[in-house]
Amino acid sequence: MAKPVKDLKQSGGFAIDKDKIDEKSNYWAKCKGEPRQMSLEKDLPDYVLSGRLNHHTENMGELTKNKKVVKIFLSSTFSDMHEERNYLLSKIFPKLQKFCQNQYNLDFQVVDMRWGVREEADDDHSGPKICMSELKSCQELSLGPNFVCLLGQRYGSCPTPPEISMEVWNAIDKSLNDEEARKAIKKWYAKDVNMKPPSMILKPLHEIIPADKRKEAKMSKEEKKKAKAELDSMFEGLKKGFEKAVENKLMTEEDAKKYLWSVTEEEVYKGVLFLPKDKVKNEALCFVRNIVNINYQDENAKRFVELKEEDNKVVENSDLADNVERLVEETKSHLGPENFFTFPDVKWGHNAMDEDSLKQYLDEFGKKFEKEVKRLIIQRGFILVYMNLIITKIALWLLYHVQWFMTKHGKCGSL
Repeated sequence: MAKPVKDLKQSGGFAIDKDKIDEKSNYWAKCKGEPRQMSLEKDLPDYVLSGRLNHHTENMGELTKNKKVVKIFLSSTFSDMHEERNYLLSKIFPKLQKFCQNQYNLDFQVVDMRWGVREEADDDHSGPKICMSELKSCQELSLGPNFVCLLGQRYGSCPTPPEISMEVWNAIDKSLNDEEARKAIKKWYAKDVNMKPPSMILKPLHEIIPADKRKEAKMSKEEKKKAKAELDSMFEGLKKGFEKAVENKLMTEEDAKKYLWSVTEEEVYKGVLFLPKDKVKNEALCFVRNIVNINYQDENAKRFVELKEEDNKVVENSDLADNVERLVEETKSHLGPENFFTFPDVKWGHNAMDEDSLKQYLDEFGKKFEKEVKRLIIQRGFILVYMNLIITKIALWLLYHVQWFMTKHGKCGSL
Protein backbone atom coordinates (compact mmCIF):
# COMPACT_ATOMS: atom_id res chain seq x y z
CA MET A 1 0.00 0.00 0.00
CA ALA A 2 1.34 3.41 -0.96
CA LYS A 3 2.01 5.90 1.83
CA PRO A 4 1.91 9.69 1.80
CA VAL A 5 5.26 10.97 0.67
CA LYS A 6 7.41 12.82 3.18
CA ASP A 7 10.60 12.96 1.10
CA LEU A 8 11.17 16.31 -0.58
CA LYS A 9 12.42 14.89 -3.89
CA GLN A 10 9.58 12.40 -4.23
CA SER A 11 6.90 15.05 -3.56
CA GLY A 12 8.18 17.56 -6.08
CA GLY A 13 10.14 19.48 -3.49
CA PHE A 14 7.83 19.80 -0.46
CA ALA A 15 6.95 17.63 2.53
CA ILE A 16 3.74 18.93 4.12
CA ASP A 17 2.28 17.78 7.39
CA LYS A 18 -1.53 18.12 7.68
CA ASP A 19 -1.28 18.78 11.43
CA LYS A 20 1.04 21.71 10.73
CA ILE A 21 -1.41 23.06 8.18
CA ASP A 22 -4.23 22.97 10.73
CA GLU A 23 -1.96 24.44 13.36
CA LYS A 24 -1.05 27.32 11.07
CA SER A 25 -4.67 27.94 10.18
CA ASN A 26 -5.50 28.23 13.87
CA TYR A 27 -2.53 30.51 14.38
CA TRP A 28 -3.68 32.91 11.67
CA ALA A 29 -7.22 32.92 13.04
CA LYS A 30 -5.90 33.95 16.47
CA CYS A 31 -3.56 36.67 15.25
CA LYS A 32 -6.20 38.02 12.83
CA GLY A 33 -3.81 38.04 9.91
CA GLU A 34 -1.19 40.40 11.29
CA PRO A 35 1.78 40.48 8.89
CA ARG A 36 4.97 38.64 9.66
CA GLN A 37 8.07 37.61 7.73
CA MET A 38 7.54 34.46 5.68
CA SER A 39 9.89 32.04 3.98
CA LEU A 40 8.61 31.23 0.49
CA GLU A 41 10.52 27.93 0.37
CA LYS A 42 9.34 26.61 3.74
CA ASP A 43 5.98 28.28 4.36
CA LEU A 44 4.25 28.75 1.03
CA PRO A 45 2.85 25.22 0.63
CA ASP A 46 1.24 25.43 4.06
CA TYR A 47 -0.19 28.84 3.23
CA VAL A 48 -1.69 27.50 -0.01
CA LEU A 49 -3.36 24.51 1.61
CA SER A 50 -4.61 26.54 4.59
CA GLY A 51 -6.13 29.21 2.34
CA ARG A 52 -3.62 31.96 3.15
CA LEU A 53 -2.09 32.44 -0.32
CA ASN A 54 -3.34 36.00 -0.59
CA HIS A 55 -1.94 37.09 2.76
CA HIS A 56 -0.04 40.35 2.24
CA THR A 57 3.51 39.98 3.50
CA GLU A 58 6.68 41.69 2.53
CA ASN A 59 7.84 38.70 0.50
CA MET A 60 4.50 38.12 -1.23
CA GLY A 61 3.50 41.75 -1.81
CA GLU A 62 5.14 42.04 -5.21
CA LEU A 63 3.57 38.79 -6.36
CA THR A 64 0.01 39.58 -5.37
CA LYS A 65 0.07 42.73 -7.49
CA ASN A 66 0.27 40.50 -10.56
CA LYS A 67 2.56 42.82 -12.52
CA LYS A 68 3.13 41.86 -16.14
CA VAL A 69 5.20 44.75 -17.45
CA VAL A 70 8.41 46.68 -16.95
CA LYS A 71 7.28 50.26 -17.55
CA ILE A 72 9.87 53.03 -17.22
CA PHE A 73 9.27 56.77 -17.10
CA LEU A 74 12.19 58.46 -18.87
CA SER A 75 12.75 61.88 -17.31
CA SER A 76 14.95 64.66 -18.67
CA THR A 77 14.86 68.09 -20.19
CA PHE A 78 14.10 67.69 -23.89
CA SER A 79 16.24 69.95 -26.06
CA ASP A 80 19.59 68.82 -24.65
CA MET A 81 18.83 65.10 -24.40
CA HIS A 82 17.63 64.30 -27.92
CA GLU A 83 20.80 62.33 -28.69
CA GLU A 84 20.48 60.13 -25.59
CA ARG A 85 16.76 59.51 -26.05
CA ASN A 86 17.15 58.65 -29.73
CA TYR A 87 20.10 56.36 -29.03
CA LEU A 88 18.14 54.47 -26.38
CA LEU A 89 15.13 54.22 -28.68
CA SER A 90 17.07 52.75 -31.59
CA LYS A 91 19.84 50.75 -29.86
CA ILE A 92 18.95 49.84 -26.28
CA PHE A 93 15.19 49.56 -25.84
CA PRO A 94 14.84 46.75 -28.44
CA LYS A 95 17.41 44.72 -26.48
CA LEU A 96 15.63 45.28 -23.19
CA GLN A 97 12.30 44.41 -24.77
CA LYS A 98 13.70 41.13 -26.04
CA PHE A 99 15.34 40.42 -22.68
CA CYS A 100 12.10 40.92 -20.73
CA GLN A 101 10.10 38.80 -23.14
CA ASN A 102 12.56 35.91 -23.34
CA GLN A 103 13.58 35.78 -19.68
CA TYR A 104 10.36 36.58 -17.83
CA ASN A 105 7.57 36.81 -20.41
CA LEU A 106 7.13 40.49 -19.53
CA ASP A 107 6.30 43.47 -21.72
CA PHE A 108 8.83 46.31 -21.78
CA GLN A 109 7.53 49.87 -22.17
CA VAL A 110 9.07 53.32 -21.92
CA VAL A 111 7.14 56.55 -21.41
CA ASP A 112 8.80 59.27 -23.51
CA MET A 113 6.85 62.51 -23.07
CA ARG A 114 8.19 63.95 -26.33
CA TRP A 115 5.17 62.28 -27.87
CA GLY A 116 1.62 61.63 -26.82
CA VAL A 117 0.75 64.96 -25.18
CA ARG A 118 -2.38 66.26 -26.87
CA GLU A 119 -2.51 69.74 -28.37
CA GLU A 120 -5.22 70.78 -25.90
CA ALA A 121 -2.71 70.35 -23.05
CA ASP A 122 -0.98 73.50 -24.29
CA ASP A 123 -4.25 75.41 -23.99
CA ASP A 124 -5.40 74.17 -20.58
CA HIS A 125 -1.89 73.90 -19.04
CA SER A 126 -2.36 70.19 -18.29
CA GLY A 127 1.01 69.03 -19.72
CA PRO A 128 2.80 68.75 -16.34
CA LYS A 129 -0.22 67.00 -14.82
CA ILE A 130 -0.16 64.44 -17.65
CA CYS A 131 3.56 63.85 -17.00
CA MET A 132 2.98 63.20 -13.29
CA SER A 133 0.06 60.91 -14.07
CA GLU A 134 2.23 58.83 -16.41
CA LEU A 135 5.00 58.70 -13.80
CA LYS A 136 2.55 57.43 -11.18
CA SER A 137 1.27 54.82 -13.62
CA CYS A 138 4.82 53.50 -14.11
CA GLN A 139 5.33 53.29 -10.34
CA GLU A 140 2.08 51.36 -9.90
CA LEU A 141 2.38 48.97 -12.85
CA SER A 142 6.07 48.26 -13.33
CA LEU A 143 7.80 45.18 -11.98
CA GLY A 144 11.21 46.48 -10.90
CA PRO A 145 12.56 49.71 -12.47
CA ASN A 146 10.01 52.45 -13.11
CA PHE A 147 11.97 55.72 -13.27
CA VAL A 148 15.18 56.77 -15.02
CA CYS A 149 16.37 60.38 -15.11
CA LEU A 150 18.97 61.86 -17.44
CA LEU A 151 20.48 65.05 -16.00
CA GLY A 152 22.63 67.51 -17.89
CA GLN A 153 23.20 71.25 -17.51
CA ARG A 154 19.67 72.50 -18.10
CA TYR A 155 17.15 73.05 -15.32
CA GLY A 156 14.22 72.94 -17.71
CA SER A 157 11.01 74.88 -18.17
CA CYS A 158 9.10 76.15 -15.14
CA PRO A 159 5.39 76.18 -15.96
CA THR A 160 2.97 78.66 -14.43
CA PRO A 161 1.30 76.79 -11.54
CA PRO A 162 -2.07 75.49 -12.81
CA GLU A 163 -3.49 75.43 -9.29
CA ILE A 164 -2.82 77.50 -6.14
CA SER A 165 -4.31 76.71 -2.74
CA MET A 166 -6.35 79.49 -1.11
CA GLU A 167 -3.90 79.67 1.79
CA VAL A 168 -0.99 80.33 -0.57
CA TRP A 169 -3.10 82.64 -2.74
CA ASN A 170 -4.01 84.81 0.27
CA ALA A 171 -0.36 84.94 1.34
CA ILE A 172 0.62 86.22 -2.10
CA ASP A 173 -2.27 88.70 -2.16
CA LYS A 174 -1.18 90.15 1.19
CA SER A 175 2.49 90.38 0.18
CA LEU A 176 2.45 91.71 -3.39
CA ASN A 177 2.33 95.52 -3.58
CA ASP A 178 2.65 95.80 -7.38
CA GLU A 179 -0.90 96.66 -8.48
CA GLU A 180 -0.25 95.88 -12.16
CA ALA A 181 1.05 92.43 -11.23
CA ARG A 182 -1.90 91.84 -8.90
CA LYS A 183 -4.34 92.81 -11.64
CA ALA A 184 -2.69 90.49 -14.17
CA ILE A 185 -2.63 87.56 -11.73
CA LYS A 186 -6.32 87.94 -10.92
CA LYS A 187 -7.13 88.10 -14.64
CA TRP A 188 -5.53 84.70 -15.22
CA TYR A 189 -6.83 82.84 -12.15
CA ALA A 190 -10.37 81.94 -11.12
CA LYS A 191 -11.64 80.36 -7.91
CA ASP A 192 -12.92 76.79 -8.19
CA VAL A 193 -15.38 76.30 -5.34
CA ASN A 194 -16.04 72.70 -6.37
CA MET A 195 -12.57 71.65 -5.32
CA LYS A 196 -12.02 70.48 -1.77
CA PRO A 197 -10.54 72.61 -0.42
CA PRO A 198 -11.33 75.43 -2.90
CA SER A 199 -8.36 76.57 -5.00
CA MET A 200 -7.44 79.17 -7.59
CA ILE A 201 -7.22 77.61 -11.07
CA LEU A 202 -5.24 78.94 -14.04
CA LYS A 203 -7.55 79.81 -16.93
CA PRO A 204 -7.05 78.19 -20.36
CA LEU A 205 -5.48 80.33 -23.07
CA HIS A 206 -8.70 80.50 -25.05
CA GLU A 207 -10.48 82.23 -22.15
CA ILE A 208 -8.00 85.09 -22.19
CA ILE A 209 -8.89 85.91 -25.77
CA PRO A 210 -12.69 85.43 -25.96
CA ALA A 211 -14.22 83.92 -29.10
CA ASP A 212 -15.89 87.17 -30.12
CA LYS A 213 -12.48 88.87 -30.24
CA ARG A 214 -10.76 86.19 -32.32
CA LYS A 215 -10.39 86.17 -36.07
CA GLU A 216 -11.67 82.58 -36.16
CA ALA A 217 -13.43 80.20 -33.76
CA LYS A 218 -10.15 78.42 -33.10
CA MET A 219 -7.22 80.42 -31.78
CA SER A 220 -4.64 81.25 -34.44
CA LYS A 221 -0.90 80.81 -33.89
CA GLU A 222 -0.52 84.57 -33.53
CA GLU A 223 -3.25 84.71 -30.89
CA LYS A 224 -1.71 81.81 -28.97
CA LYS A 225 1.66 83.51 -29.09
CA LYS A 226 0.14 86.72 -27.78
CA ALA A 227 -1.66 84.91 -24.95
CA LYS A 228 1.50 83.01 -23.97
CA ALA A 229 3.52 86.22 -23.87
CA GLU A 230 0.92 87.71 -21.55
CA LEU A 231 1.00 84.54 -19.43
CA ASP A 232 4.80 84.70 -19.14
CA SER A 233 4.61 88.33 -18.07
CA MET A 234 2.01 87.49 -15.43
CA PHE A 235 4.15 84.61 -14.14
CA GLU A 236 7.06 86.98 -13.49
CA GLY A 237 4.79 89.04 -11.25
CA LEU A 238 3.54 85.87 -9.55
CA LYS A 239 7.12 84.85 -8.77
CA LYS A 240 7.64 88.19 -7.02
CA GLY A 241 4.51 87.50 -5.00
CA PHE A 242 5.95 84.18 -3.83
CA GLU A 243 9.27 85.84 -2.96
CA LYS A 244 7.54 88.53 -0.91
CA ALA A 245 5.36 85.96 0.89
CA VAL A 246 8.48 84.00 1.85
CA GLU A 247 10.17 87.21 3.03
CA ASN A 248 7.10 88.02 5.14
CA LYS A 249 7.20 84.48 6.54
CA LEU A 250 3.70 83.73 5.30
CA MET A 251 5.04 80.59 3.66
CA THR A 252 8.27 78.59 3.66
CA GLU A 253 10.75 78.37 0.80
CA GLU A 254 9.83 74.70 0.43
CA ASP A 255 6.15 75.59 0.03
CA ALA A 256 6.98 78.18 -2.63
CA LYS A 257 9.38 75.86 -4.41
CA LYS A 258 6.64 73.33 -5.18
CA TYR A 259 4.83 76.00 -7.19
CA LEU A 260 7.88 77.34 -9.02
CA TRP A 261 10.07 74.32 -9.79
CA SER A 262 10.74 72.94 -13.26
CA VAL A 263 8.86 69.95 -14.63
CA THR A 264 12.11 67.96 -14.56
CA GLU A 265 12.76 68.72 -10.88
CA GLU A 266 9.19 67.76 -9.97
CA GLU A 267 9.63 64.47 -11.83
CA VAL A 268 12.90 63.72 -10.01
CA TYR A 269 11.35 64.53 -6.64
CA LYS A 270 8.34 62.29 -7.26
CA GLY A 271 10.37 59.57 -8.94
CA VAL A 272 13.29 59.53 -6.49
CA LEU A 273 13.57 62.06 -3.68
CA PHE A 274 10.13 61.68 -2.14
CA LEU A 275 10.55 57.89 -1.85
CA PRO A 276 12.30 55.91 0.92
CA LYS A 277 15.89 55.01 0.07
CA ASP A 278 15.37 51.29 0.60
CA LYS A 279 12.48 51.35 -1.90
CA VAL A 280 13.91 53.63 -4.58
CA LYS A 281 17.14 51.62 -4.86
CA ASN A 282 15.13 48.87 -6.56
CA GLU A 283 13.15 51.20 -8.82
CA ALA A 284 15.15 54.23 -10.03
CA LEU A 285 18.38 55.12 -11.81
CA CYS A 286 20.10 58.40 -12.69
CA PHE A 287 22.64 59.13 -15.44
CA VAL A 288 24.49 62.45 -15.55
CA ARG A 289 26.24 64.05 -18.53
CA ASN A 290 28.51 67.09 -18.47
CA ILE A 291 29.65 69.10 -21.50
CA VAL A 292 32.83 71.17 -21.16
CA ASN A 293 34.06 74.32 -22.92
CA ILE A 294 30.67 75.34 -24.30
CA ASN A 295 30.86 78.51 -26.34
CA TYR A 296 27.89 80.45 -25.03
CA GLN A 297 27.92 82.67 -28.11
CA ASP A 298 27.14 79.71 -30.37
CA GLU A 299 23.52 79.78 -31.49
CA ASN A 300 22.99 76.15 -30.45
CA ALA A 301 24.46 76.56 -26.95
CA LYS A 302 21.05 77.43 -25.47
CA ARG A 303 19.94 73.84 -26.20
CA PHE A 304 22.41 72.48 -23.66
CA VAL A 305 22.86 75.08 -20.93
CA GLU A 306 20.80 77.78 -19.20
CA LEU A 307 21.82 81.20 -20.55
CA LYS A 308 20.91 84.85 -20.05
CA GLU A 309 21.98 88.23 -21.38
CA GLU A 310 24.15 90.37 -19.14
CA ASP A 311 25.92 93.59 -20.19
CA ASN A 312 25.09 92.86 -23.85
CA LYS A 313 26.74 89.47 -23.59
CA VAL A 314 25.36 85.94 -23.36
CA VAL A 315 26.45 84.22 -20.13
CA GLU A 316 25.39 81.21 -18.08
CA ASN A 317 22.40 81.73 -15.81
CA SER A 318 24.12 81.07 -12.48
CA ASP A 319 20.87 80.80 -10.51
CA LEU A 320 19.49 78.04 -12.72
CA ALA A 321 22.92 76.38 -12.88
CA ASP A 322 22.90 76.27 -9.06
CA ASN A 323 19.46 74.62 -9.19
CA VAL A 324 20.81 71.93 -11.50
CA GLU A 325 23.87 71.32 -9.33
CA ARG A 326 21.71 71.05 -6.21
CA LEU A 327 19.32 68.62 -7.89
CA VAL A 328 22.20 66.44 -9.06
CA GLU A 329 23.73 66.33 -5.58
CA GLU A 330 20.41 65.55 -3.89
CA THR A 331 19.74 62.74 -6.35
CA LYS A 332 23.24 61.34 -5.91
CA SER A 333 22.91 61.33 -2.13
CA HIS A 334 19.48 59.66 -2.21
CA LEU A 335 20.24 56.96 -4.78
CA GLY A 336 23.77 56.12 -3.72
CA PRO A 337 26.62 54.96 -6.00
CA GLU A 338 24.80 51.76 -7.03
CA ASN A 339 22.09 53.68 -8.89
CA PHE A 340 23.77 57.00 -9.79
CA PHE A 341 26.22 57.22 -12.70
CA THR A 342 28.43 59.88 -14.29
CA PHE A 343 30.55 59.74 -17.43
CA PRO A 344 33.74 61.40 -18.73
CA ASP A 345 33.14 64.97 -19.88
CA VAL A 346 31.81 65.44 -23.40
CA LYS A 347 33.69 68.04 -25.45
CA TRP A 348 32.03 70.94 -27.21
CA GLY A 349 32.62 71.21 -30.95
CA HIS A 350 31.40 73.68 -33.54
CA ASN A 351 27.94 74.79 -32.38
CA ALA A 352 27.25 71.30 -30.97
CA MET A 353 28.82 68.42 -29.06
CA ASP A 354 32.03 67.13 -30.66
CA GLU A 355 31.08 64.13 -32.83
CA ASP A 356 33.87 61.79 -31.69
CA SER A 357 33.39 62.69 -28.04
CA LEU A 358 29.62 62.27 -28.37
CA LYS A 359 29.95 58.88 -30.08
CA GLN A 360 32.26 57.56 -27.36
CA TYR A 361 29.97 58.86 -24.62
CA LEU A 362 26.78 57.43 -26.16
CA ASP A 363 28.37 54.01 -26.52
CA GLU A 364 29.40 53.97 -22.85
CA PHE A 365 26.08 55.45 -21.74
CA GLY A 366 24.05 52.90 -23.70
CA LYS A 367 25.95 49.93 -22.31
CA LYS A 368 25.63 51.21 -18.75
CA PHE A 369 21.93 51.94 -19.19
CA GLU A 370 21.25 48.43 -20.51
CA LYS A 371 23.31 46.75 -17.78
CA GLU A 372 21.74 48.63 -14.88
CA VAL A 373 18.14 48.35 -16.07
CA LYS A 374 18.66 44.60 -16.53
CA ARG A 375 20.07 44.41 -13.00
CA LEU A 376 16.92 45.93 -11.52
CA ILE A 377 14.70 43.72 -13.68
CA ILE A 378 16.58 40.60 -12.57
CA GLN A 379 16.23 41.60 -8.90
CA ARG A 380 12.46 41.46 -9.27
CA GLY A 381 12.19 38.98 -12.13
CA PHE A 382 13.62 36.12 -10.11
CA ILE A 383 10.48 36.26 -7.96
CA LEU A 384 8.37 35.33 -10.99
CA VAL A 385 10.65 32.44 -11.87
CA TYR A 386 10.73 31.21 -8.28
CA MET A 387 6.98 31.53 -7.91
CA ASN A 388 6.43 29.42 -11.02
CA LEU A 389 8.82 26.82 -9.60
CA ILE A 390 6.94 26.73 -6.30
CA ILE A 391 3.57 26.38 -8.03
CA THR A 392 4.96 23.51 -10.11
CA LYS A 393 6.22 21.76 -6.98
CA ILE A 394 2.87 22.19 -5.26
CA ALA A 395 1.07 20.80 -8.30
CA LEU A 396 3.36 17.76 -8.35
CA TRP A 397 2.82 17.20 -4.64
CA LEU A 398 -0.97 17.38 -5.03
CA LEU A 399 -0.89 15.12 -8.10
CA TYR A 400 1.10 12.50 -6.23
CA HIS A 401 -1.35 12.40 -3.31
CA VAL A 402 -4.35 12.26 -5.64
CA GLN A 403 -2.74 9.25 -7.31
CA TRP A 404 -2.03 7.69 -3.91
CA PHE A 405 -5.62 8.25 -2.78
CA MET A 406 -7.04 6.73 -5.98
CA THR A 407 -4.71 3.73 -5.65
CA LYS A 408 -5.85 3.15 -2.07
CA HIS A 409 -9.59 3.86 -2.38
CA GLY A 410 -10.28 3.48 -6.09
CA LYS A 411 -11.80 6.10 -8.36
CA CYS A 412 -15.12 6.06 -6.47
CA GLY A 413 -13.57 6.23 -3.04
CA SER A 414 -14.48 9.06 -0.72
CA LEU A 415 -12.70 10.95 2.04
